[in-house]
Amino acid sequence: MRLWVPAYYYPFGPGLRQWNHLIASAKLAPIVAIVNPASGPGDHVDTNFAAVLPRARKAGITLVGYIGTQYGRKPLEQVRREMETYLSYYPDIRGFHFDEQSSRAADVDYYTELYRDVHRRIPDALVLTNPGTLCDRAYAARPAADVISLFENERGIDRYRPPDWAGKFPSSRFCVQAHAVATANDMKHAVARAARLKVGYVFITDDVLPNPYDRLPSYWDDEVAAVRALNHAAAR
Repeated sequence: MRLWVPAYYYPFGPGLRQWNHLIASAKLAPIVAIVNPASGPGDHVDTNFAAVLPRARKAGITLVGYIGTQYGRKPLEQVRREMETYLSYYPDIRGFHFDEQSSRAADVDYYTELYRDVHRRIPDALVLTNPGTLCDRAYAARPAADVISLFENERGIDRYRPPDWAGKFPSSRFCVQAHAVATANDMKHAVARAARLKVGYVFITDDVLPNPYDRLPSYWDDEVAAVRALNHAAAR
């Protein structure tokens, strides 16, 4: 199991402390961090991001750039320009998180093209997509993503069930994200349930809307420990 972390805090002052905490955790559990300077790469190199990202990558964190796709409505060329901007500004980026993924079969071709573009551009790239709900099987089968987030919500993680077709694919293809999970005990139950359901990536936080990803959860160390324990148990 890996931690999929939307690291939407600016790496200066309190936000830098969050990044430092995240970096320190990489020696304990595998982490993928979503980098999001300006709801995308922005229009200039941000020196604070340029300073923290090499440190994070050196620590073993896989860094992916955030790009919203407007549920397949954003022109492909615009998405490609954002990808190139990320790689030009922040060469430690090793893949992309395509947010606002459509869940319809009719839009699979759009994401398949982006998936191929990323893998042509970056050796061993990681492509994550986020419909945040169940989506058509073709997104995994084509493939249109390496990892798909099939749940993102503040309620219902205790009732979440993967679609029947997910059993045809390895756990490393799927993620769940839950916010407003108030206690460390509830978080541990959610992480354990995700493991039982063969979900390979997880992020549980007590942070809340409108931006539940502007800090690490208050029980972050416990969450890292929970994932570490599951991985150790699976390795026996």
